[in-house]
Amino acid sequence: MKCPRLSELPAPPAGKTGWPWTEESKNSDWLAKRSEWPRVSIVMPSYNQGQFIEESIRSVLLQGYPDLEFFVYDAASTDGGADIVKKYGSLFTFWVSEKDRGQSDAINKGLRKSTGKYFNWQNSDDVLTPCSLFKAVNALLEHPEASHVHGYRDVIYANGEPHSSSEKTYGPPTRLAPDVGNSISRLKTGTQPGGLMDGDLIVRIGGVDESMHFVMDMDILLKLSVVKPPLYVHEKLVTYRFHDDTKSHSSWTKDRRFEKLRLVENLFKMPEAQKYISYRKEAMSTARRYAAECSWMSGDLLGFVYHFLVDIAWTPLKGWDRRRALLYYLKERKKGLKMGAQG
Repeated sequence: MKCPRLSELPAPPAGKTGWPWTEESKNSDWLAKRSEWPRVSIVMPSYNQGQFIEESIRSVLLQGYPDLEFFVYDAASTDGGADIVKKYGSLFTFWVSEKDRGQSDAINKGLRKSTGKYFNWQNSDDVLTPCSLFKAVNALLEHPEASHVHGYRDVIYANGEPHSSSEKTYGPPTRLAPDVGNSISRLKTGTQPGGLMDGDLIVRIGGVDESMHFVMDMDILLKLSVVKPPLYVHEKLVTYRFHDDTKSHSSWTKDRRFEKLRLVENLFKMPEAQKYISYRKEAMSTARRYAAECSWMSGDLLGFVYHFLVDIAWTPLKGWDRRRALLYYLKERKKGLKMGAQG
């Protein structure tokens, strides 16, 4: 479908102005750059994000991109989010509001329906920047050796106030980055929100791992990276929203601690990953450190000690700067919680 114009969207709520409420992407220069733009498929999974989802939806629809598939999967929200999805329903390629097995399940449902050359999912509390899709697609077309593209992101609080930016993490210029070996050893990838991935390649590696609920983005980006390298474009592609209900910051279930361990084990089952086998020990060490952090955050002190010691056992001569950083972070977090309780 062709992205709708601002005049074709429902009127914004009272008091909402600017992007993407009363402004749309200025895309004339991008449309003039190429006679044809390949199809892009975006999936938006959502559950009880009623206060944010309308802004997120509009930021996709108002991209002005000429060939977009937009799938929205609401998991039977009870906070009004499903009503917002329904309000925009005629503008989507497909939408549904029904219970599912989680975010990864919803993403794969959209992946199976998608026909785009490039694919990504967008969290329903994040906001694409104007012309984000044009910038990401253009970068991939100019660098066909890449499996996916990412840019930098600004982070905002729930109320829209600025939190931070990752602009200086990589810096210009556009290039193949981050280094795949370093990404594996530290289990750090480029940012998934706002990026785009090779749709055929995602299908080839099996889609999103539905057993993962916290690091499925890292899992799929690393799998893509060992097949074809990632591409960094020095553009702000998305605004990421940090708030109390953000899953990655608020949920510390016991199952979470083992997801990065499974990630590493599954990654090195891939034939393409064998050329990076020398990074396996560091990756396992990093995964154990993550398990230790999850244990601490869930109140399991014995689990923290166990995983922290196994982390050291994997790489006794490396990783001490990151271990000290983790201990400092946990100490400061504990101090902050005490101060909050006293206040």
